[in-house]
Amino acid sequence: MRAAPIAVTLSLLVLAACSPSVPDSGNVVYLEPVSPEARAARNAALQGTSGRGTVGLEPVAGSTTAVSSTPGAVGNDTTYTGAAPAQITHVTPPAVAVEQVEARPVPSRPSTGAPSVVGFALDTSHPVGQSVYARSNPSAERAARACARYASDDLAQAAFLNAGGPERDSAGIDPDGDGYACTWNPERFRKAIR
Repeated sequence: MRAAPIAVTLSLLVLAACSPSVPDSGNVVYLEPVSPEARAARNAALQGTSGRGTVGLEPVAGSTTAVSSTPGAVGNDTTYTGAAPAQITHVTPPAVAVEQVEARPVPSRPSTGAPSVVGFALDTSHPVGQSVYARSNPSAERAARACARYASDDLAQAAFLNAGGPERDSAGIDPDGDGYACTWNPERFRKAIR
């Protein structure tokens, strides 16, 4: 029973030791203006036009520093005395050389002799379901079983065209005779070129 209060006390001590200390919010913020020479040197170094490897900001000699009027506050309630504070300037990066490359024609794809699914879609204009080719013994059940063998409708259409489609349908995957196997739809290919 005495172990629980000791464990609680130790864990509170550990948490107190681990907690970050709160900074003193009563500190005064000092801002010193930067001389025009130091600003020019910094800009030259940032743009890569000087031989100096480091960038330094030097305060203007004899200027009065800017002091925050409210402890811990920087921004809206800050008053400045003496010279103007340092200004942030926009630095333009140096120009980069651009190499002009001559345009070359796109290489042609080798022809395999097999019908192209995309080419077939673009060569046809009739909608899905419109009977264009005669089919003997069309069966929707047979077509559903045959279409289930293909991973996608594009593969089914490619196999259909390679087997003599759209005129012949030996696999029975185009029972309505529209020339489109399974649920393949050529419209997405047609829309791509519009």
